[in-house]
Amino acid sequence: MEQKKFEKLTFIGKPFLQIAPNDGNGYFAAYQEVEESADFVGLDETNDLERNRAGLVIFGPETFMYWQGMLYKGEADLPKGLMKYELPASNAVVDEKNGNESIFQLPLNLTIPTLLADIKQAGIEVPANLGLSEKPYVLNVLYPDKQKHVTAVYLGDVIEDVND
Repeated sequence: MEQKKFEKLTFIGKPFLQIAPNDGNGYFAAYQEVEESADFVGLDETNDLERNRAGLVIFGPETFMYWQGMLYKGEADLPKGLMKYELPASNAVVDEKNGNESIFQLPLNLTIPTLLADIKQAGIEVPANLGLSEKPYVLNVLYPDKQKHVTAVYLGDVIEDVND
């Protein structure tokens, strides 16, 4: 686990409500829906990044939104039904491991607390409530051709008064 600088990236995909996970299996149905979409094959061909599939968690003070899709760099015609989210350049805590699509089967209520505990154990400070961070993002990226899984927690200042 280490800190790295992430460049500004575009996330292309679909948002899923927090109540959508199926049977405690994380967002695997969302992953399958995206993976089976012909739209992503076309985007793979025009992407300046290596082929990837990604899950993005955007936290709020009391809730979160989950996106499934891909990281994209370059000019893209956005296929109908897909949306994009601009991720800012940022420092992030990054963990790289071997992995496959099973990472998207793990429930967030297990993986996020474990991830935050590992970060704390590494001596890196992150807000207890990621929804109070100026950069409330946790990114899971799978590079299927390399069987590599990268998790990144964006680092941002804590918002002191969420009502401002």
